[in-house]
Amino acid sequence: MTVPDYWNHITYVVPPKNLGRIEECIDTLFGWKTYAKREGVLGYHLHPDFRKGLIFFQGANWAEALDEAISRLEQTDAQLAEGLRLREQGGPDNSDHNGFRVDTMAEWERRLAVAKKVERERPDFQLKVGVRWPKADAPIKVYQCFCRIGLLGPIRNTIEMQCVVGSP
Repeated sequence: MTVPDYWNHITYVVPPKNLGRIEECIDTLFGWKTYAKREGVLGYHLHPDFRKGLIFFQGANWAEALDEAISRLEQTDAQLAEGLRLREQGGPDNSDHNGFRVDTMAEWERRLAVAKKVERERPDFQLKVGVRWPKADAPIKVYQCFCRIGLLGPIRNTIEMQCVVGSP
């Protein structure tokens, strides 16, 4: 019997200097179990089956150089600044992001409260929390919390937490 394809991991390539604060941020926000921690690599597993649900943060010098260049150029290049501004306004669905699900509304609400607290109390994490509530008449309600973590870099820096209530 053939097992169907499924995603087993995601990797965010980040500025190496941010790995320590990224670890603190992820541990505070999500509390995931550490899977790997070595020079330049931080990994977590979200699923008891180690073949599923892995997330890695990999430090790379090119990511740091790119982040610094974008930051510097944003000050003098109006087109780049406008593109980044429009990205912010476009919402998380118009940005690369990855998501995970929690099983209950109570867990989703608890974690949302943690994310909002961290956003207020830890500006060094560069966290922006966005929430999308489902429409009242939707037969399947998808509750979404988008955590944009600036420490990951200027793009591809968003993790979505969702809870799905109802069935088709």
